[in-house]
Amino acid sequence: MTSFGARISANRVAGGELSVQQRDSIISKAEAGCTTKELANEFGCLRCAIQKTIHQYKTTGNNKSSPCSGQPPKLSRQEKRYAYRLVRQFPKIEYREMLQELGLWLDESNQPRVSRDTLL
Repeated sequence: MTSFGARISANRVAGGELSVQQRDSIISKAEAGCTTKELANEFGCLRCAIQKTIHQYKTTGNNKSSPCSGQPPKLSRQEKRYAYRLVRQFPKIEYREMLQELGLWLDESNQPRVSRDTLL
């Protein structure tokens, strides 16, 4: 039978953050006396991720994710991918036509939602 950590770590996305259940389990096992190396092996992540989780819990007292800093991106990954595919399909498409096709041209203000630099 697999351990709880191995089962929930299988659901983890590579490069993604730990789930709330994983963080709860890490904290309870760390308080029970498990080492960070044992926890990293069990959950399939780096020791520094375990240490950061424990440190965050000790300083804030909760397991909530911190909000992302900085300005959110203007375009999602899907929008960028669609724009790339559109330009590859129609290499001579004009900037305004492309933005209208992507739904990024605001007709009322006659201004684009994104600049040319954003699309590069």
